[in-house]
Amino acid sequence: MLKQFQAEALDCIYESVTDPDALTRFMTAMICRFGGTAGDVVTEHPALRRIETHASFGFDPAFRASYDEDYLGRNRWVDGLARMPAGGCHVVETVTPAFRETPYYRDWALPQGLAQSLGALVE
Repeated sequence: MLKQFQAEALDCIYESVTDPDALTRFMTAMICRFGGTAGDVVTEHPALRRIETHASFGFDPAFRASYDEDYLGRNRWVDGLARMPAGGCHVVETVTPAFRETPYYRDWALPQGLAQSLGALVE
């Protein structure tokens, strides 16, 4: 079952070269597979104050826009990803007290019920 899921996910990623909706199918499958409520595939350019959303699932559009405007470069979960080697994956199952006090968590993630994170960087 896992190998079939991996093969289907990889197929979606390859298909996304010519079919932009393939990334949405990939993201939806990943969210369902891990029991999540929301997720996205993005390219963040904090130095340029720009973010490209390639696929998104489960986010309120108003929160999605506010992330782009207010939290790009201030997402501590992305900070953790940036310190990882290529191909690494991060998992946050418990939110630390210091993280709970960040504006990103308190004002953006928490109101959406986002208390855990699973992510990876693709170079």
